[in-house]
Order: sequence, then C-alpha cells, then structure tokens
Amino acid sequence: MSKHTDLSRRDFLRVAGSGLVVGATLTSTQGCAGPFDRIRSAGTSVWGKDPDQKPETLFDIWLKISVDDTITVFVPSSELGQGVSTSLPMLIAEELDADWKSIRMEMSPAHTDYRKKYHYGSFHMTAESRSIRASWLRLRQAGAAARSMLVDAAAARWGLEPSQCKTENGAVLHPDGKTVLSYGALAEEARNYSAPSDPPLKEHKDFKIIGKSIPRVDLPAKVNGSGVFGVDVKVPGMVYAAIRICPVFGGSLKSVNRKSIEGMPGVEAVVELDDAVAVVANSWWRAQQAVSKLDVVFDEGEHADFNDAGVEAMLNEGLEDSGPETFGCGDMDDAIEEASTVLDQVYSVPYIQHATLEPMNCTAHVQEDRIDVWVPTQSQEWTEDKITSVSGMSRSKIFIHTTLVGGGLGRRLESDFAAQAVLISEAAGKPVKLIWNREQDTQHGFYRPAFKGRLKAALDKKGNLTGLSVHNSGQFILQNYAPGFIIDIARRFPRWLNQDLDALAQQGAVDQGYAIANQSISYTRTLCPVPIGNHRSVGHSYNAFFMESMLDEVAHATKSNPLLMRKKLLAHNPRQLAVLNKLEKISGFGKPPAGRSQGISLHTAFGSISGQVAEVSVDDKGTLKVHKVYCVVDCGPVVHPDTVVSQLEGGIAFALSNMRGEEINIEKGRVKQSNFHDYPILKLADMPEVEVAIMDNPDVEPGGIGEVGVPPLIPAVTNAIFAATGYRVRSMPLSKHKLPGKA
Repeated sequence: MSKHTDLSRRDFLRVAGSGLVVGATLTSTQGCAGPFDRIRSAGTSVWGKDPDQKPETLFDIWLKISVDDTITVFVPSSELGQGVSTSLPMLIAEELDADWKSIRMEMSPAHTDYRKKYHYGSFHMTAESRSIRASWLRLRQAGAAARSMLVDAAAARWGLEPSQCKTENGAVLHPDGKTVLSYGALAEEARNYSAPSDPPLKEHKDFKIIGKSIPRVDLPAKVNGSGVFGVDVKVPGMVYAAIRICPVFGGSLKSVNRKSIEGMPGVEAVVELDDAVAVVANSWWRAQQAVSKLDVVFDEGEHADFNDAGVEAMLNEGLEDSGPETFGCGDMDDAIEEASTVLDQVYSVPYIQHATLEPMNCTAHVQEDRIDVWVPTQSQEWTEDKITSVSGMSRSKIFIHTTLVGGGLGRRLESDFAAQAVLISEAAGKPVKLIWNREQDTQHGFYRPAFKGRLKAALDKKGNLTGLSVHNSGQFILQNYAPGFIIDIARRFPRWLNQDLDALAQQGAVDQGYAIANQSISYTRTLCPVPIGNHRSVGHSYNAFFMESMLDEVAHATKSNPLLMRKKLLAHNPRQLAVLNKLEKISGFGKPPAGRSQGISLHTAFGSISGQVAEVSVDDKGTLKVHKVYCVVDCGPVVHPDTVVSQLEGGIAFALSNMRGEEINIEKGRVKQSNFHDYPILKLADMPEVEVAIMDNPDVEPGGIGEVGVPPLIPAVTNAIFAATGYRVRSMPLSKHKLPGKA
C-alpha cells in the first residue's frame, strides 16, 4: 500500500527536479533611494533562488557585471512563455562578446528609464509582439557600449590603444595573444569611461549567438517547479483572499451579512469593495469556502436585463451605419456600379475570453510609506497607474515586482485584480495574496469583442477583383485605456485615431498588400456594457477570418485557384510572394493526400508575414478533423529559431481553440459560462501536426512573432472545409455549425 503524502504537485516537481528547493519566498525590497539604486535592488528574480551575491557594477539600466564574471541582464518584457528571458539577453550578449554561460537575467523593475527607452516611448508593457522589435537596436547598442567601456579600461591598464584589443567569451584579449582580463576584473574600472552613444554593431554574418537555438533560460525552472509565478509568491506574514464580484456588468455591492460566516475556521476579515466582497483567511481554500457562503446582496444596476440579443442588435445596427472610412483608395462606389458581379457577405465572431491557465492573482503589501506588489502582469506601467489611483500613493512609493506569467494573451494588460489586492491589503493591514477562482476569472474578463463585418467584392466581366470594401461593427477596444496612452498612440499613429476610430478594430483589414485598385475600409463603433480588451492578435484575429474567407469566395466565384489568385494580387510584393511560394512548396497545395482537402490563407501583422495551409477531412457525419497545418513565416532576422517555431505552434493551437467552441454568452447582464466544462479549450487530441518553415530574411527590420500564428489559422481551416464540403463558414465558433458530409 502506498504511503499517503501531503506533497503538492508543485512541491513534487521542486523536490524531483532540484533536490532541495523549498518554497520561493520573496521579501520586500527596502531602502531603495535613487533611481539606479531602485533598479539595482528591485529587479526581481523569478527563478526560485538567487545566486550568491558578489560585488557587481551597474553599467546601464540594462546590465550589470559581477566580479565573478556573471553578467545580469534586466529584461523589461514580462516572460509570458514567449522566451524573452532568453532572446533579449542574447541581443546584449552578442554585442558584448559575452560568454553565454555567464549570462543570467532578472525582470526589470518598473522605472522611468524603462518607460522612456522601451516599447511605446512612454509605456512599459509587453504587448503587440514588440519585445524583439523594441529591443533589437537598443539592447544590442547597450551590449556594444558596455564592451567599448570594458575595452577602454583594459587598454588603459595595459597602456595600449583600445583598437589594439579584442574581445571574446567575456574577456578582453591583449595583442600578445596570451594576456587576458575578464569582464568581471574590469567592470568597476570600466564604469569610469564614457559609454559611446552610437557604438558600431556587428553585421549579421558575424553573429555567434543571435540566430542560434540555445537552451532557453526559463524552461528548467518551469519544469522543476522552482520558477516563481504570481500564485507561488510568499511574503512573510502573508494571508490569503478570495473574492466575489457582482455578476452583472456595472453592478455594485449592496450589503453583506458578516454573521453568515461567523465561526468559520481561519477567517480574519471581510473586505467590502465597490462592486465586490473579499474574505481574508489564513489559507486560500478557507477564504474561498467562506466567501462562497457569505450572505451578499448586489445591486445589479441598469444592465441586469442585457443579453445576447442586445449584442446582436447593436452589431446589426452598426452594420447598417455607413461609418467613417479608415482607409480608402480608388473609388469603391464606381467599382460596385461597374461590376459584373458583386459578392456581399456578412461575417461575425463572438466574445471570447483569454482563459489563462494561471487565474488572476496578485500579492500586495500596503505599508504607511510604500506599496509592494508582486504580480504576473503585462503592464507594469498601467499597474502603477491603477494602484496610484486607488491608494493615493505616489508612483515613487509603489514597487512592482514582476513574476513569471502563466498566460497573458492580453488579459494581464489590465490591472483590476492588482487594485483589488492593494485595497484588501490596506484594509487587512497585512500582505495579502488575492487569487480569483476559475469562475470569477471566466465571468469577469476583458473579452475579445464580438464583431461583425460586411464585405463586398466587385468583379469585372473577366473575373478580376476590381474592388473590396470592409465595414466593421463592434466595440471600441481603446476605450479602456489611460488617456495618456490614447494621446501617445494618436501622436505616433495619427491615422489610427480619427473621429473615434479604433485602429485595433481595423487591424488586418488594411495593409495586407493585395493589389486591388478600389478599396474602402470603414468602422462603426458600437456601445455595449460588456468589458472588452486586447486578446492575442487583437483585430487581426477576426479581420484575417473576414478578409481571407472573402478572397476564397472570390476565387470560387471566378473559378480561380485560391493560391494563384493571391500570387497574382501580390505580384508586386516580393516578401508576401516569397511566403506563398514557400508555402506552396512545403504543403503541395492543390495536391492534398487522399481523403483530405486544403485551405490557404496569408496575413501580414506586427511587421511579419505568415501564411498557412490547413489539411482537413470531414467524414460522412460532418465531423471535422484538422490533420496538419503548414506554416511559413517571414519575421525578418531571427534571434532564436526554436522560439519562433514554438510561438507559431502555440498561436495555431490558440486559434484552433478559439475556432472550435470558444464563446462567451450574455444572459441577464452576466456571463453564462463559468469554467472549462462550458468554455472548452483545445484538447491535446485535437492538436494537428504542425510544420513550420522560417524564411531567412536578415535585411529587413525584425517583425513580431508572438501573435502572427493566430490570424491565418481560422480562414485556412474554414477554406479547407469549403473545399471538402462546399459549405462556407462565415461565423464563429465552429461548434454552432452542422457541417455536411464530404461533398
């Protein structure tokens, strides 16, 4: 008989994987003074244990070098599983000529300098597949500048000119070929030399680290259980909180009968918030048991009768509106008038949620003169803003410690749960870890908005596509965000924001490169009480479905090969054309294996181009099986090839999950779904074989990769379904369609 043990799965992994790693307790960082002191001391280790601390020199906000030659890189992007804890340090290590074995990383703190030098110029966040794009030059320049300072220090010590010295594997080499000074031995002296503002960078052919699939830094700690996600954080004196939020959007807390949980074990406090109530206890399970039994009355507010029919009516009303034009060329009205054939179709997608495997959580410690927050977040910047607004504490007294993130997908750009944790900690007078249960997570998200698109294609007598219009109807995603962000976006991308236009709503409908003489892209903003937000690939996720499905309809109407038709429309765009040619070569498009059908799609997003071919079968009962997905991507220069493949595989799995059965429904002002039993996500058995080919294109700027695998998948599959059955899928999810048997 086996002996019972209380060892948790996480504890088992820790013991099995690393011998003896007991817990991962973080302590508050105290005594932070000036900005560089704050950077030096507030960087967060998420690997479960810190190495022995040695004297070290901070070179910039990006790196420090220890006397034992350890080089620590501060990574400003959150590690969401996309591999930035490896790929970003690779950029510095390459130009620094560092020994990769000496590199370690820490999550950077939220700090003014990161806001100024990263991502959007004034915001510190992880979004829009921008980590490599934003870092490609900056981190390489930081590595090259530090290398220059180290060479200056070595040359001065040897009485040489810097140009006489070389660097290799974390050391400066004397021209005698024998004498060597390690970076650790030079670091303190090197800091006395000025960093060049524009240091020369290596050419692509000289890269030794960039372009190699070296082992990822984050994986061992995730496998052996020592990595610190938000739910793993432990702070001395910490208690736990569980929460119940008003189920109706826009409702509020009306009353709480505290006597209803009197005597329940471990309960320490009941904290009332504007729209929620939390129970604080000495374990999360006890807090959850108590809050579920708490006698609570909510004021459900004005949206208590809102439902799916209201959503549908708003979207249809928006479609009837002409809407202001986002993009236009030629004269679409003339194209329609002169057309021999006009295709006029409506496509739609529902609300879907992020369903991150790690539910929302945050640990907060509110003290009289500072607030520490340990949080899996995609936006340190907005988290600071939110905490400032609810606490009244200045930004300089708020310390964000970013942990590993168990699924971001856009949900963790929001900071609602962090604000709740701060308020609960303040009321409890203790550090508090707040964890939402799955039901709260499902029913209080910031959903990918439901959208409808009406597309018209004008064809001349010869079957040429002479015009294409897209009119979208849906909610304004940018409405959730801080005015400063809106202003910044408007300054940088003025055509994104015009007369309340939402560029995110139109992502993927413009700039696709097809040579169509007459085009019109327009959008009508609808008003709806359902909270919405960014969702992996944002507007691209549905506009790719709309656009690439319509092009397939055009191909069918003109009896054209959908691949050859796209090649013709992209003949002037060599990058897109090259992706299509490669896709044709690896997939054998047009010659599917017996019993299978193929669909194709192409999409340009986040500076990258991704094409996919889906191979499917539909049996006599209409059961779909996606057998294989071929994917080709041109994302410019590649930092870590294996990560690129992983991101595309993950994007394809994510999109398949969205397609198959994900949908959020609204009934009586609240979300109907509650957990994975009624919000099914993709299962391992439904995952097809995926073959990825990466185009080698080092002569252009890097493109994003975290989201580009998502948009082409759904149209590739639905176009394949049409090829198999003659049935056109124009709405999601697929579970609402009864597919006919194979045609």
